[in-house]
Amino acid sequence: MAGANHDDFNVLMFAVAGDSEAMAKLLLDHGADVAGTGHNDFTAMMFTAVHSHQAVAKLVLDHGAMWHLQNTMVRLR
Repeated sequence: MAGANHDDFNVLMFAVAGDSEAMAKLLLDHGADVAGTGHNDFTAMMFTAVHSHQAVAKLVLDHGAMWHLQNTMVRLR
């Protein structure tokens, strides 16, 4: 799904970082890439973990996000 901005974050990342469960669901239901990476190899799942958005994290996980990823800033396990 297209939608990266100039900072290399996609719309799904903005939705989960802002704890917008309804928007995240809409995007995921319409094919948003749950595994897409942005700046510093962040994924949507990493944004949910960093921002402690549990309901959105469950939604992203239910759509196939990996919970065991890491980058130079975040380690999910």
